[in-house]
Amino acid sequence: MVRIRKVLAATAASALLATGAFAGAAGTHLVPTAAAQTTALERGGQIPETAGLQVHKYLGLPGGVPGNGAEIEGGPVGDYQPVSGITFTAFPVNGFPLDTLANWQDADDLDINTLFTPPGSNSLRTVDSTRVGTSSTAITNDEGLADFGTLGTGLYLIVEEDNPTAGDQAVAPAAPFLVTLPMTDPNNPDRWLDTVHVYPKNQAAEAPVKTITDPVTEETGVDVTGSSTGEWIEYTINGTVPQLTPDTGLNGFVITDRLPVGVGEPEEITVTLGEETLTEDTDYVSYVYQLGDDAWVVRIELTGETLADLGGAATSISLNFQAQVGDASSGSLDNQAWILPSDPNLDGSLTWDPANPGDGPLPGTASNVVASKYGEVNITKVGRGEDGTENVLLPRAVFELRRCTAAGTLVENSAPIRVAGETEVTTDAEGTASISQIHLGNVVPQDGGISAYEDIWAGIGTQFCLLETQAPEGYELLPEPVTFELTADETTTELEEAEVEIENVKANAGFQLPLTGGMGIWLILGTGGLLLIAAAIYYAVTRQRGEA
Repeated sequence: MVRIRKVLAATAASALLATGAFAGAAGTHLVPTAAAQTTALERGGQIPETAGLQVHKYLGLPGGVPGNGAEIEGGPVGDYQPVSGITFTAFPVNGFPLDTLANWQDADDLDINTLFTPPGSNSLRTVDSTRVGTSSTAITNDEGLADFGTLGTGLYLIVEEDNPTAGDQAVAPAAPFLVTLPMTDPNNPDRWLDTVHVYPKNQAAEAPVKTITDPVTEETGVDVTGSSTGEWIEYTINGTVPQLTPDTGLNGFVITDRLPVGVGEPEEITVTLGEETLTEDTDYVSYVYQLGDDAWVVRIELTGETLADLGGAATSISLNFQAQVGDASSGSLDNQAWILPSDPNLDGSLTWDPANPGDGPLPGTASNVVASKYGEVNITKVGRGEDGTENVLLPRAVFELRRCTAAGTLVENSAPIRVAGETEVTTDAEGTASISQIHLGNVVPQDGGISAYEDIWAGIGTQFCLLETQAPEGYELLPEPVTFELTADETTTELEEAEVEIENVKANAGFQLPLTGGMGIWLILGTGGLLLIAAAIYYAVTRQRGEA
């Protein structure tokens, strides 16, 4: 809560202190502007009718001595960076012309939170228009100066734009503050400052770090690693809540991720602040929606006391979720996230596209780009035909995709690699089969922040291989796995392909085995049959003679 004191010289100084406006490090000399000033005696005890206002915007950790309205020669001392392109708005607060002592005494009871609807929302869009007059705006130049020129005497509410940015970084906006125009010169208390200088400092959001991992699988076996099509992939966004002054809270904090086209709806969402796992609908609100038939978006907005407590110190924050890979036929699923340390004023929008915001709010400071790379193997199954014809196409051969060692043997205790929900593929009538959208590796950040490609199979097996589990009819099973190369790198933008032709040998290497029993059995059976017939004829003839 910002309060206004009755002592004139302390009025703006205490207000600026409460909002993070600081003059510089201890020992900095605060001096008035060179413009003409008049003493109270010269003005007959009357306050000036106008005064200038200049807001100096800097990025840097809050610190130093409280501002007192005087200009700092050479700017604040310390590691501070002026910020250009930031818009500030000055609202004259109704009912406080400050031309009488009673007005100043009334201002002493003002709570800045009541100037917003709802009270305490404290953003540009929630300023209560019934409590303020016609506003003025100023945009910071290359030196970080927003010059409002000359304004009429009174009490002013100064509000920074809702979603400020410094280059490609989102900035935590300075909390709204109150300033009196003019102010008593702190160095010459018998005079009025004709121009009041304010030095709000705050922090830009550091670029978040995005990583890709594989969710824990319930299956057994070494080779279930990977997020091929039909499998699950896990994303994590790690960021930092920027530090503000201890009594200055953030008006919003948002993490947004726009998933690659082809990746399904985000699930298993968790948000962690420091060491604490936050509770949905209490600490944050999540918005999960699909942009037409295109990409899915997940957006997390901190709320309530969790948001109000932020800003006193830099705090780690992370968003983690899983999604199913539905279509990786593009060969590369690229992804980026954003952190915004302010209120995006989206009002629960389920159509806002952070990658293409248009006239809407910017998404914030972008993370590194991560990417998953994919490939496919095309199998052609051939063999020698009955008539000796070479390369006859063989249907109904069944294969599993595995990982093999450099020696071409299966990785010990490995399981088939599941792709599109299947662990087997069968050659068709043309003797062909394909296993497509196999997860090969990821482009992820390394130490030092530089992203590079990582083979997800590193340390498991050096090669892919095909294990034949069922041979074509009339042919022998393969005696060993068939190895092949399928690799990608950070430059891969399309589906990597490998062509594998596999020849099977006919059963028994094509040699004929003797028929069981040869021709003798048929001769015996035939002779026996003839004897039976002859015996029947002899019996019939003999019987007829006897009867005769």
